[in-house]
Amino acid sequence: MAMPTAADVFALLEGYHIDDQISEQWILDCRDTFIVPWVEAKTRQTMGRIEERTEYYDGNGSSLLILRTRPIVDLLTVSYTNVVADQYYLSPTSIEVLYEEGILKAKANFQEANYTPIFVRGVRNIRVKYTVGYLTIPGDITRAIKALVAEQALGQIASRTGGGNVSASSFSRQYGERGKFTQARNDLARAALALLRKYMTGVGG
Repeated sequence: MAMPTAADVFALLEGYHIDDQISEQWILDCRDTFIVPWVEAKTRQTMGRIEERTEYYDGNGSSLLILRTRPIVDLLTVSYTNVVADQYYLSPTSIEVLYEEGILKAKANFQEANYTPIFVRGVRNIRVKYTVGYLTIPGDITRAIKALVAEQALGQIASRTGGGNVSASSFSRQYGERGKFTQARNDLARAALALLRKYMTGVGG
C-alpha cells in the first residue's frame, strides 16, 4: 500500500468536521515530520525505500545469528572484524537466510544438513551488511500511520480547548485531561499500536 494521504485522514475522521480547522498541508507535515520517523524507529524499517545497513554483533559461538531487524530484504556480506584489513568474508553460500525472521543459519556447505558454529565468540567481532525497508508499505502500517496522524489532528484541535469541563444552564461537557476528543484520541492510538505490534519485535545482539 501507499502512504496515507490527507484525504485518507479526513475520511477516517468523517463526522468530526475537522477539515475546516486543519489544513491538508498540516496533515502531510505531521505525517512526514513526526509520525513516519516515529514508526520507522519503532519498527526498525524504512517506509517507501530500501536502506543498506552495517551492524556489529557479538559472536555467540553458535551457528545462529539473530539480526536486529526483521524482515530483511537481502544479505550482502558477513565478515569478522578482527581479521587484518577486514578482508575475510564468510561465504554467502554457507549461510541460510530466514528473511522474515531475520535469522542467519551457518553451514560448512549449503548442501549439508548439519550447521556449523562459525559465529565465533567475541565482542562486536561479526560485521553484517544487509538491506531492509518496505518499498510497498504493509497495509497494517499504512493504517497505523493514518490513525496516528488522525490522533495528532484531533490533538491539535483539542489543545485549543484545554482540559476540565464546560458548564452552562442545563448543559455540561467533560473534555478530559487531554482536552476535547480525549476518548477518540486514546482509541486511535491504541488501534495504531495494536497494528504495529507485530512489526516491533525485532531483536538482536
